[in-house]
Amino acid sequence: MKLLQIDSLTRGNHCFLSPEDDCYYFMSCYGQEPVDNSIEKSFIYNLKKKPSSAEQRGYHHKNRVINEAARIVRTGLIQKLKAPDSVCIIPVPPSKIEGHPDYDDRLLRVLTGANEDNTTLICPVLKCIESIVASHESKKNRPTIAQLEANLTFDNALVDNVRPNIILFDDVLTTGAHFIACKEFLKRKFPHANIVGVFIARWDFAEIV
Repeated sequence: MKLLQIDSLTRGNHCFLSPEDDCYYFMSCYGQEPVDNSIEKSFIYNLKKKPSSAEQRGYHHKNRVINEAARIVRTGLIQKLKAPDSVCIIPVPPSKIEGHPDYDDRLLRVLTGANEDNTTLICPVLKCIESIVASHESKKNRPTIAQLEANLTFDNALVDNVRPNIILFDDVLTTGAHFIACKEFLKRKFPHANIVGVFIARWDFAEIV
Protein backbone atom coordinates (compact mmCIF):
# COMPACT_ATOMS: atom_id res chain seq x y z
CA MET A 1 0.00 0.00 0.00
CA LYS A 2 1.43 3.39 -0.95
CA LEU A 3 0.75 6.89 0.30
CA LEU A 4 -1.74 8.99 -1.65
CA GLN A 5 -1.95 12.77 -1.35
CA ILE A 6 -5.03 14.75 -0.43
CA ASP A 7 -5.59 16.90 -3.51
CA SER A 8 -8.20 19.21 -5.01
CA LEU A 9 -10.47 16.25 -5.76
CA THR A 10 -10.49 14.87 -2.20
CA ARG A 11 -9.87 17.94 -0.05
CA GLY A 12 -13.49 19.06 -0.14
CA ASN A 13 -14.49 15.94 1.79
CA HIS A 14 -12.40 17.15 4.76
CA CYS A 15 -13.88 20.54 5.48
CA PHE A 16 -11.16 22.04 7.68
CA LEU A 17 -8.28 21.36 5.31
CA SER A 18 -6.98 24.09 3.02
CA PRO A 19 -4.64 23.86 0.00
CA GLU A 20 -1.78 24.77 2.37
CA ASP A 21 -2.28 21.57 4.36
CA ASP A 22 -0.03 18.80 3.08
CA CYS A 23 -1.72 15.50 3.95
CA TYR A 24 -1.39 11.87 2.85
CA TYR A 25 -3.28 8.63 3.43
CA PHE A 26 -3.05 4.91 2.73
CA MET A 27 -6.69 3.86 2.27
CA SER A 28 -10.17 5.33 1.81
CA CYS A 29 -13.43 4.50 3.57
CA TYR A 30 -16.74 5.59 2.09
CA GLY A 31 -20.28 6.00 3.34
CA GLN A 32 -21.71 5.94 6.82
CA GLU A 33 -20.66 3.90 9.82
CA PRO A 34 -21.00 1.31 11.34
CA VAL A 35 -18.79 -1.24 9.69
CA ASP A 36 -20.08 -3.05 6.61
CA ASN A 37 -18.45 -5.53 4.27
CA SER A 38 -15.70 -3.07 3.31
CA ILE A 39 -12.24 -4.35 4.22
CA GLU A 40 -11.15 -0.79 4.95
CA LYS A 41 -14.07 -0.10 7.28
CA SER A 42 -13.50 -3.38 9.13
CA PHE A 43 -9.83 -2.47 9.51
CA ILE A 44 -10.64 0.89 11.09
CA TYR A 45 -13.46 -0.53 13.21
CA ASN A 46 -11.09 -3.09 14.73
CA LEU A 47 -8.32 -0.54 15.18
CA LYS A 48 -10.61 1.75 17.20
CA LYS A 49 -11.99 -0.92 19.55
CA LYS A 50 -12.00 0.42 23.09
CA PRO A 51 -9.54 -1.01 25.61
CA SER A 52 -12.41 -1.33 28.07
CA SER A 53 -13.93 -3.94 25.73
CA ALA A 54 -10.83 -6.14 25.86
CA GLU A 55 -12.79 -9.06 27.33
CA GLN A 56 -15.38 -9.00 24.57
CA ARG A 57 -15.43 -11.40 21.66
CA GLY A 58 -13.37 -10.29 18.67
CA TYR A 59 -11.12 -7.87 20.55
CA HIS A 60 -8.06 -9.84 19.39
CA HIS A 61 -8.62 -8.34 15.94
CA LYS A 62 -7.40 -5.00 17.34
CA ASN A 63 -3.91 -6.39 17.89
CA ARG A 64 -3.99 -7.98 14.45
CA VAL A 65 -4.76 -4.73 12.64
CA ILE A 66 -2.25 -2.79 14.76
CA ASN A 67 0.44 -5.17 13.49
CA GLU A 68 -0.86 -4.83 9.94
CA ALA A 69 -0.94 -1.04 10.20
CA ALA A 70 2.65 -1.10 11.47
CA ARG A 71 3.67 -3.07 8.38
CA ILE A 72 1.89 -0.59 6.11
CA VAL A 73 3.51 2.41 7.79
CA ARG A 74 6.93 0.76 7.82
CA THR A 75 6.97 -0.08 4.10
CA GLY A 76 4.91 2.86 2.87
CA LEU A 77 6.37 5.67 4.98
CA ILE A 78 9.34 5.00 7.25
CA GLN A 79 11.40 3.04 4.74
CA LYS A 80 10.80 5.76 2.13
CA LEU A 81 11.95 8.77 4.15
CA LYS A 82 14.83 10.44 2.31
CA ALA A 83 16.35 12.24 5.30
CA PRO A 84 15.13 10.45 8.44
CA ASP A 85 17.59 12.28 10.70
CA SER A 86 15.67 15.52 10.10
CA VAL A 87 12.24 13.98 10.69
CA CYS A 88 10.20 13.17 13.75
CA ILE A 89 6.81 11.47 13.73
CA ILE A 90 4.36 12.81 16.30
CA PRO A 91 1.20 10.79 16.96
CA VAL A 92 -1.98 12.77 17.50
CA PRO A 93 -2.75 12.18 21.20
CA PRO A 94 -5.65 9.90 22.17
CA SER A 95 -8.87 11.48 23.41
CA LYS A 96 -8.49 9.83 26.82
CA ILE A 97 -5.60 10.60 29.16
CA GLU A 98 -3.48 7.94 30.84
CA GLY A 99 -5.32 6.24 33.67
CA HIS A 100 -8.70 6.35 31.92
CA PRO A 101 -10.16 2.88 31.20
CA ASP A 102 -10.27 3.73 27.50
CA TYR A 103 -6.84 5.32 27.20
CA ASP A 104 -5.71 3.93 23.85
CA ASP A 105 -2.09 4.08 22.72
CA ARG A 106 -2.85 2.38 19.37
CA LEU A 107 -1.09 5.05 17.32
CA LEU A 108 2.08 4.81 19.37
CA ARG A 109 1.94 1.01 19.09
CA VAL A 110 1.59 1.25 15.31
CA LEU A 111 4.54 3.63 15.05
CA THR A 112 6.71 1.61 17.42
CA GLY A 113 6.03 -1.53 15.41
CA ALA A 114 6.68 0.30 12.15
CA ASN A 115 9.99 1.64 13.45
CA GLU A 116 11.41 -1.73 14.49
CA ASP A 117 14.87 -0.78 13.18
CA ASN A 118 14.83 2.55 15.05
CA THR A 119 15.59 4.49 11.89
CA THR A 120 13.18 7.33 12.67
CA LEU A 121 12.39 9.36 15.77
CA ILE A 122 8.94 8.64 17.17
CA CYS A 123 8.13 11.56 19.46
CA PRO A 124 4.82 11.46 21.41
CA VAL A 125 5.31 15.03 22.56
CA LEU A 126 1.62 16.03 22.41
CA LYS A 127 -0.78 15.16 25.22
CA CYS A 128 -4.37 15.99 26.13
CA ILE A 129 -4.96 17.89 29.36
CA GLU A 130 -8.33 16.28 30.01
CA SER A 131 -10.18 13.29 28.58
CA ILE A 132 -12.79 14.20 25.97
CA VAL A 133 -15.38 12.28 23.98
CA ALA A 134 -13.80 10.81 20.85
CA SER A 135 -14.92 12.69 17.74
CA HIS A 136 -16.13 9.56 15.98
CA GLU A 137 -18.51 9.01 18.91
CA SER A 138 -19.95 12.55 18.88
CA LYS A 139 -20.68 13.42 15.27
CA LYS A 140 -23.40 15.96 16.16
CA ASN A 141 -21.33 17.74 18.81
CA ARG A 142 -17.77 17.46 17.64
CA PRO A 143 -15.34 19.68 19.55
CA THR A 144 -14.19 22.76 17.67
CA ILE A 145 -10.61 23.29 16.56
CA ALA A 146 -10.22 25.91 19.29
CA GLN A 147 -11.50 23.48 21.93
CA LEU A 148 -9.20 20.73 20.71
CA GLU A 149 -6.19 23.04 20.70
CA ALA A 150 -7.00 24.39 24.17
CA ASN A 151 -6.89 20.82 25.48
CA LEU A 152 -3.36 20.17 24.20
CA THR A 153 -0.12 20.38 26.13
CA PHE A 154 3.48 19.30 25.63
CA ASP A 155 5.40 16.52 27.30
CA ASN A 156 8.23 18.82 28.38
CA ALA A 157 10.68 15.93 28.58
CA LEU A 158 10.32 15.42 24.79
CA VAL A 159 10.07 18.99 23.49
CA ASP A 160 13.79 19.31 22.79
CA ASN A 161 13.65 16.18 20.59
CA VAL A 162 11.32 17.77 18.04
CA ARG A 163 12.97 18.06 14.63
CA PRO A 164 12.41 20.60 11.81
CA ASN A 165 10.35 18.19 9.71
CA ILE A 166 7.30 16.91 11.55
CA ILE A 167 4.93 14.17 10.45
CA LEU A 168 1.67 14.34 12.39
CA PHE A 169 0.29 10.81 12.41
CA ASP A 170 -3.33 9.81 12.97
CA ASP A 171 -5.50 6.83 12.14
CA VAL A 172 -8.44 8.48 10.34
CA LEU A 173 -8.90 11.81 8.59
CA THR A 174 -12.53 12.98 8.72
CA THR A 175 -13.05 16.75 8.97
CA GLY A 176 -9.37 17.50 9.60
CA ALA A 177 -10.09 19.30 12.89
CA HIS A 178 -7.65 17.27 15.00
CA PHE A 179 -4.88 17.70 12.44
CA ILE A 180 -5.38 21.47 12.26
CA ALA A 181 -5.56 21.81 16.05
CA CYS A 182 -2.30 19.88 16.52
CA LYS A 183 -0.61 21.65 13.64
CA GLU A 184 -1.49 25.11 14.95
CA PHE A 185 -0.46 24.16 18.48
CA LEU A 186 2.92 22.91 17.22
CA LYS A 187 3.39 26.00 15.04
CA ARG A 188 3.14 28.24 18.08
CA LYS A 189 6.14 26.48 19.61
CA PHE A 190 7.96 25.63 16.38
CA PRO A 191 7.02 28.38 13.89
CA HIS A 192 9.56 27.29 11.27
CA ALA A 193 8.73 23.59 11.32
CA ASN A 194 7.53 21.87 8.18
CA ILE A 195 4.44 19.89 9.22
CA VAL A 196 2.65 17.29 7.12
CA GLY A 197 -0.13 14.90 8.02
CA VAL A 198 -0.14 11.14 7.42
CA PHE A 199 -3.26 9.06 8.04
CA ILE A 200 -3.93 5.36 7.84
CA ALA A 201 -7.27 6.16 6.22
CA ARG A 202 -9.40 9.05 5.10
CA TRP A 203 -13.16 8.85 5.54
CA ASP A 204 -15.53 10.24 2.94
CA PHE A 205 -19.07 10.17 4.36
CA ALA A 206 -20.67 10.74 0.97
CA GLU A 207 -22.08 7.54 -0.47
CA ILE A 208 -20.53 6.25 -3.70
CA VAL A 209 -23.06 5.76 -6.48
